[in-house]
Amino acid sequence: KAMVGCRWSSAPACPNVLRLLEWFDHRRRYTMILERPVPCQDLQSFCEENGYLDESLAKKVLLQLISALKHCESRGVLHRDVKPENLLISTESHDIKLLDFGCGDLLKDSAYKYFAGTLEYAPPEWFRQRRYHAGPATVWSVGVTLYNILRTEGHLQKQTVQETEITSRC
Repeated sequence: KAMVGCRWSSAPACPNVLRLLEWFDHRRRYTMILERPVPCQDLQSFCEENGYLDESLAKKVLLQLISALKHCESRGVLHRDVKPENLLISTESHDIKLLDFGCGDLLKDSAYKYFAGTLEYAPPEWFRQRRYHAGPATVWSVGVTLYNILRTEGHLQKQTVQETEITSRC
């Protein structure tokens, strides 16, 4: 996890990824010191308190999220747990920062054969084949995130993903 942290935080920094300020290697664990921008809150809480996002703000958030994920990809890091709870939003500027790399891994071309993250954001191929590739899985979780910050009638549920007929090209 420390290697993942060093990679995502290496210069040049991305304004949409929470910065790793320092880390300590203990025998069986790592301690990571991360920035904490203020005033901010996680995007899920922001939506619950202020109402779900209009299209203009959702577009701003989405573009920043894509910037953060492209930064991670350029550093060889797969986040694996993209969701509103893992995005900090400034309550003043509405800038976002991606956080919580606890499920993160090094990026690879081959399929991942174990799932780490939140099942409601897992790609359909995980439920069908018990494997997934980094790029399509990230795109899926971004789509579910966008759906969930725009909708007021509830989240896209794992059950929905499992029961929906999805083409074999997914």
